[in-house]
Amino acid sequence: MPDPISIEKAKNLFYNWSRPKDFNHMMGLLSQRTDSLADSSGYVKYPDWDHATRYIDNVHQLSILEIPIIQDKYHKYYFPDSDSSSTNISSNNKRSLVVVIHPDSRYWLAVCNIIPHPNYISNGGILSNNNYISKTATFDGFEFYTDWSDQIQGAFNFQPGQKLAK
Repeated sequence: MPDPISIEKAKNLFYNWSRPKDFNHMMGLLSQRTDSLADSSGYVKYPDWDHATRYIDNVHQLSILEIPIIQDKYHKYYFPDSDSSSTNISSNNKRSLVVVIHPDSRYWLAVCNIIPHPNYISNGGILSNNNYISKTATFDGFEFYTDWSDQIQGAFNFQPGQKLAK
C-alpha cells in the first residue's frame, strides 16, 4: 500500500512545477509564495491546501492529493444550445490541483477541470459529487487537464455510465 502524500511534499512539488522556468537563475535571490500565484492571464489562483483530500489507489499503487483551486475570476466553458434558440449555455467548472505520486517516486501534477453538460445539472446532477478519482454513474460532461498556465494537456468525454477518450 502506498504512503499517503504529505501536504508539505505536495507544496514543494507544486512550487517547482508552477513557477516560471526562467526564474531558475534567480533562486536564492528571490522567494515566491506558494499559496498564491498570479499567472500571465491576469488572474490570481491558488491551491486551498486546508481542504486537500487524500486518496490511495491500491490497484495502481498511487498516492493522490486533490486540492481545490480558489481563483478570483472563474472561467466558464460552454456547450452550444442543441436547438440554437439562444446564445450559449455555460456552466461553472470544478477545478482542483492534482498531485499523483507513483511507487517509484515519479510524480504527476495537473489542474483537473470537470465541466458538466448543462443537461447533467438540469436533470439533478450535482457537480460536487464528482472529483478526479471518481465520477457519478450519471456524470455527463468533460474532464480535462491543464498545466498551471491553463494549457490543455489531455481530456476525456463522459457520457452517463462511460468514459470516452477525447
